[in-house]
Amino acid sequence: MKMKFCSFILLLFLSLSFFAQGTWVQKKDYANGSNYVDEGIAFSIGTKGYVGLGQGNPFNKLTTEFWEWNQATNTWTQKANFAGSARMSAIAFAVNGKGYVGTGIDATQCYDDMWEYNPATNIWTQKANFGWGQVYDAVGFAIGNNGYVATGHNLSGSYMPDLWQYNPASNTWTDKGVFAGGGREQAIAFVIGTKAYIGLGVFLKDLWEWNSGTNTWTKKADFPYLKYNAAAFSIGTTGYVGTGDSSIGYWTKDFYGWDQAANTWTRLADYGGKPRESAIGFSIGCKGYMGISDEPADYSEFYEYTPDQPKLAQAGPDQSICSGGNVQLTAVTGAGYRYSWTPATGLNNDTIYNPVASPTVTTQYILTVTTPQGCTGKDTVNVIVGKINVTATPKLSYFCLGTDDSLHALATAAATYAWSPATGLSCINCANPVASPATNTTYIVTATSTSGGCTSTDTVNVVPAGIKVSAGLTACSGDSNVISATGGTNYSWSPASSLINPLTATPTAHPLSTTQYTVTVTTGSCMFIDSVLVTVNNNLSVDAGRDTTICPGKNVTLSASGGKKYSWTPTAGLSSPNIFNPVATPTATTNYIVNVSSGGCTGKDSVLVAVDSLPKPAAGNDTSICKGAVVNLSASGGATYLWSPGAGLTCASCAVTTATPLNTTKYIVTVTSVSGCSGKDSVTVTVNNKPVIDAGATATVKLGASIQLNGSGGGNYFWLPGAELTGDSSATPITTPSNTTTYTLVVTDVNGCLATDTVTVFVIKPSCIGSDEDLFVANIFSPNGDGKNDVLQLKGNGITNVYWAIYDRWGNLIFETSDQSQGWDGTKKGSAMGTGTYVYYIKATCIKTNSELRLKGNVTLVK
Repeated sequence: MKMKFCSFILLLFLSLSFFAQGTWVQKKDYANGSNYVDEGIAFSIGTKGYVGLGQGNPFNKLTTEFWEWNQATNTWTQKANFAGSARMSAIAFAVNGKGYVGTGIDATQCYDDMWEYNPATNIWTQKANFGWGQVYDAVGFAIGNNGYVATGHNLSGSYMPDLWQYNPASNTWTDKGVFAGGGREQAIAFVIGTKAYIGLGVFLKDLWEWNSGTNTWTKKADFPYLKYNAAAFSIGTTGYVGTGDSSIGYWTKDFYGWDQAANTWTRLADYGGKPRESAIGFSIGCKGYMGISDEPADYSEFYEYTPDQPKLAQAGPDQSICSGGNVQLTAVTGAGYRYSWTPATGLNNDTIYNPVASPTVTTQYILTVTTPQGCTGKDTVNVIVGKINVTATPKLSYFCLGTDDSLHALATAAATYAWSPATGLSCINCANPVASPATNTTYIVTATSTSGGCTSTDTVNVVPAGIKVSAGLTACSGDSNVISATGGTNYSWSPASSLINPLTATPTAHPLSTTQYTVTVTTGSCMFIDSVLVTVNNNLSVDAGRDTTICPGKNVTLSASGGKKYSWTPTAGLSSPNIFNPVATPTATTNYIVNVSSGGCTGKDSVLVAVDSLPKPAAGNDTSICKGAVVNLSASGGATYLWSPGAGLTCASCAVTTATPLNTTKYIVTVTSVSGCSGKDSVTVTVNNKPVIDAGATATVKLGASIQLNGSGGGNYFWLPGAELTGDSSATPITTPSNTTTYTLVVTDVNGCLATDTVTVFVIKPSCIGSDEDLFVANIFSPNGDGKNDVLQLKGNGITNVYWAIYDRWGNLIFETSDQSQGWDGTKKGSAMGTGTYVYYIKATCIKTNSELRLKGNVTLVK
């Protein structure tokens, strides 16, 4: 977008604040004034700047020329031409003493190639193509050991939305994510420390900060107006933007500085040359350089900018600490910056950017920052040391019970107060609380200054003053008794006529009649009055103790009170009748009377000692059990019970319990009555062993044969199962088993104890031989539900392909099956058949001979 400058631009800036800051000095024109560069590239390495590419002379001709400017000699020297194609709107940056140039556009195409320039050899080397692809009007910059490219667009009009990082060491590109400000063209970029700043562009004025350490974006203050095609550079902690196009397309020469710490833009001294767009900009050390661009007649001029003082040093806001405290100061950092803090007093290190300050008095620290290029800047920070002292009074206070006593706190600065403990105080956050503690208390007051939060503490002791007197008492006429008072320093009792030592805390009183003694006590500034009543009564109040109950043969200690001399009656069963606590061992319930005297006073009382009868325990009758069985034991006759031995009992302290003794055992139960008297009884549980029996030896028989079982062990016999036995209660029954059977013998001895044993009779069934005799069906059965012979079965070994059927005498089919194991239960379709003769027909195959077997016969059904 090319537009000539006109005077309208002057009107545009009349409303903008203007501060003539910094100085511009014209330097040697680009290429001795014979050339210019529009939308070219520029970067600096050390004390030299490099400019090239763009539209050159003649007008609008793209060039590959590349020139070096020497800051020390202010001379231009042509270097090796750019090795890529001639182009404009490319990007450039410098990393570790080498320059990098790439992307851009010519009349027909966009570029994505990247080239490295080595000033030491004056040689160009092609590097990895730009990671996003072809782009122009992008921005390039470097941070540390990496270069970066952002924004711009391609020939199709698509904006590049991302920020890309180039690593020269590995010759690789890495996408760092989306630029938060969005894609744009003809933007500006500059770097301060480890952060980059990208913004402005066609019809835009925003500015964005990128933190290379966290890869995060932060929106910063907008540029004062819409601006694009501007030039930018940074010095110290300030970014500079100047020249370029305004929002209505007019060329400008205004120049602004952006303060990193304050995030504000300031209008500075205008660019020293003519208004222009697409100028180049870079900085060397503490100076910035801007110029060249568009049309050879006027725009090869090149200017140097010197800030009034770069904002290198930023020491941070003033800090406040309390006496004895510290605070860490923090300066803005930059690569290779050197730091010097003065004075060094109170600093742990005066040459780092973040020393810890511990001054004893308020101190202003001056920070001097020097860049690797020799730029310096200064800033100051005040560390204000706050102090506060608090005094609490009075140091010792006597609090007279029943009155108020105020405490007082006074701080040397405006402060808030906190008292502790809170017990006995009217308030804990006031300066003068009223204290009324119940016991001696040390109170701590903490004063916190309202400015800085510094604290100080002090203490006071509060002693509550008050008296206590002894309880009133009853005495005989002329008796001597000590009365007392506590809680004071001085004591005075009255009337003094019947007192010994009336000016002490513990005088002795011997009144002849009832007397009220008054005591006056003083302590500190407090005075208290109280009294003790001594009642004279010649009738003693005697207590012989509570009635009690004992068991026969036991004793109890009696205890009487109320006098000095004691006499008990009757004397029988007493260890001594003339003491206050004789031991009584009566054989029967007795009422003991005690007579008591003290001086001229007398009195008496009595106590009943009841002799309880012993309980009559009953443990039940002796019993017997079989080994392994349980038996219930039951006792009676008392309130509590204890069985012994307790092993094998479910509850040794219950009246009723369950015992499982292993051997014959005598159980003794101790029965105790409510009054504690006890007695014993016993019960013997005889444990009988189980009988020793034998069901005989295992036997083997052929199918259809009989065998006698031989049981032994005495007592009563019972065999299971008994279906095929001649008698199930015989010791030696005979059985004809149809299958191998295990028989169980149960024997009960004369004590009712049971024992069991088993014997197995194995039945050998012959294999099929190919004869009809291999098939067998009983000729009678009784399906009456008694569990014996209820089902008619086909028997035969080694046969297959079985078919058998049952017919009635009229030839009607009653039952048929092909399953040898399925028998006839005397029913047809669930209905019971009547008593009578039925015909069966059987067909099968002998497995061994593979011959067919047939069998017909009759069977009688009985109920």
